[in-house]
Amino acid sequence: MKQRTSLLEQDWPTSDRAAWARALEPPTILDDGGPAGNWSKASRNNAQWGYGRWLNFLALSEPLALDLGIVERTTPERVRRYLAEGCAGVSATSRWNYCHALYSAARVMAANADWSWLKTLDARLAREMTPRDKRLRMVDPLRLIDLGIHLMDTALDAHIPTRHARENQFRDGLIIAFLAFRPIRRRNIAAIRIGRHLLRVGGGYKVVFSGEETKNKQPIEVKLPDILVPFIDRYLAEIRPGFPRASEHDGLWASEKGFPMGAGTIYDRVRLRTRKALGVAVNLHCIRDSAATFLADHDEEGLNNARDLLGHARL
Repeated sequence: MKQRTSLLEQDWPTSDRAAWARALEPPTILDDGGPAGNWSKASRNNAQWGYGRWLNFLALSEPLALDLGIVERTTPERVRRYLAEGCAGVSATSRWNYCHALYSAARVMAANADWSWLKTLDARLAREMTPRDKRLRMVDPLRLIDLGIHLMDTALDAHIPTRHARENQFRDGLIIAFLAFRPIRRRNIAAIRIGRHLLRVGGGYKVVFSGEETKNKQPIEVKLPDILVPFIDRYLAEIRPGFPRASEHDGLWASEKGFPMGAGTIYDRVRLRTRKALGVAVNLHCIRDSAATFLADHDEEGLNNARDLLGHARL
């Protein structure tokens, strides 16, 4: 059996569970809620998992520490031992992630405590990270557009053995071309719902998300390029209905499992297609990097346009 690495919230000490629940209380008209009340689901999940990892380390190495309060338990000595022993063998990036998750949770669960030492440690570990060279995985957006259109154009060829394989290829090609033109974040690309986020406007399409649905709380409203219109039309009319139970949900990216593709599945499919066709597995964030680099190289206003294209709040 695989050993557990993170203590589930239901197994946390009672006081920790109560503190976490208070921290997550959403704001209301009458009060501001908890200090983490406005966090995104991803931020909550990351902090919760990371804090559970810290508690799991203590449960295995010093179980009596779980009887202490959050502030009394979370000392510089214990945290340094956690990073040295509980995070042994991991990369500098993972070590920072674990420390940052602990800091994120602790500072909202015991908001009145002095966490300056943990913040300093968090910043030091961040400086020690060695960023991976993304340039090896960056591909000119024009190549991605060509790949996406080629996949769609050849999807219905007779040499593709099954109907499902043809439908998958067309859908994957549309995803790649869509992202090359409009590199929105993977959470949003997976969340697109027909009639809610994908809207027919005149002879074309646009994608719309409210600020509450985006990472940085900035609304998205972008027109899709005309070159994609006939492909989207064909996908909606001919390809998507072939997926199991596609008529029972409004997710744009249907799957063989009978429900919309998740962000992780889209990520994997794009990497698979690009690795096979281009020799390099391009992930969704590298598509965003490539788009910004392309604009900076080819447009005098590239940086300003890249900010808008990526949906960033600041330059």
